[in-house]
Amino acid sequence: MIKLMTMRCSRSITFLPLSPCRDNGKKVIEAEAEAEATIPAQLGALPSWYGDLLGEVKEAVAGARLRAQRAVNTELAQMYWRIGKLILARQEQEGWGTKVVGRLAADLKASFPNQRGFSRRNLLCMQKMARTWPEPIVQQPVAQLP
Repeated sequence: MIKLMTMRCSRSITFLPLSPCRDNGKKVIEAEAEAEATIPAQLGALPSWYGDLLGEVKEAVAGARLRAQRAVNTELAQMYWRIGKLILARQEQEGWGTKVVGRLAADLKASFPNQRGFSRRNLLCMQKMARTWPEPIVQQPVAQLP
């Protein structure tokens, strides 16, 4: 018997142990038996400390999400600068124009079909970013202190 199990909790997704299998030539996902465990509803009153625990857990989750978003934004900005620097350096070396950037955009879209941001226009913006800031983008020295 093949089961597809999705658990949603407000705006988050719970990851379940899944194993791929085949059924009539189509790839499906079968949830493991232990993933079907359910949590019984609380019928009695909650302990007095429960609100504090919930608040602490929420703060931990929100803090981790914020740090992850900052790390992703930093890495994306650095990647955009590096891509722009590569394009700029190669253009100066080889002397080619913007048609190569259009071809590069098409090839990047084909190589990374689920990732956005590699249009011709965005690649030209990355090039402009590298031209505007010729040195790598880093944190201010005071922000690097422990």
